[in-house]
Amino acid sequence: MKLTVCQLEQLLKLATEAALKAGTFINSVDRNSLQVHNKQAGSSLSAQVVTQVDLDSQAIILEILQPTIEQYDIALLTEENASEEDVATHARFNKDYFWCIDPLDGTLPFIEGGNGFAVSIALVDITGNPIIGVVHNPSTGDTYQAINAQPQTSKVLKNRSPWQSERLKEYSHSLSLYVDRSFQQDPRYPAVIQQLTTLSESQNLALQIIKTCGAVMNSIGVLENPPACYLKLPKAQLGVRQFMGL
Repeated sequence: MKLTVCQLEQLLKLATEAALKAGTFINSVDRNSLQVHNKQAGSSLSAQVVTQVDLDSQAIILEILQPTIEQYDIALLTEENASEEDVATHARFNKDYFWCIDPLDGTLPFIEGGNGFAVSIALVDITGNPIIGVVHNPSTGDTYQAINAQPQTSKVLKNRSPWQSERLKEYSHSLSLYVDRSFQQDPRYPAVIQQLTTLSESQNLALQIIKTCGAVMNSIGVLENPPACYLKLPKAQLGVRQFMGL
């Protein structure tokens, strides 16, 4: 079934409520007493660690969103249970929409005492297009919301006010490069850095490398601190959709 704009607005409201509630819980955690576990799924350092905080945050989110899954027949993909599913037969390939949830994106900076983590919730349609999205940054209290339904109703909000990415400032002195921690171990890393250094110098900019955030806050950082880019090189293995020829 195709969701109406009114239904999408209600789902955005619920996703926001879930993200805020999870963020409040995350902020209440004593990070000095965390127990860190490894998980099999994941090709990066951050994707291989999980804490009870991840799992408890996920439970908080699903407590709010589970009724929508049943009401609208929405599939569910979460960061913390992705390895439990047979990826080739996951319900998201057969249903009109799926919730894509990372209850604590940036677990690595979180357990290290940093601030580059966030709660991320998106509703994605069967073709892979994000329809609504919520990002909550527990460290700052900032909340980003987006709905991509129809041109006349699409919107992006930051803290409930209309928001667009920052304009490039004439006095910018550096190009900010956001990278995942594991990228530094990639054999292609030195060559990429050299090319970007050459590019930035040609524009009279210094290259500033930022490697303290998870993927979500890396993306937000690019939007809020131009000129900037977030670089992720292709994985060695095919993604599920490419493997299945979709």
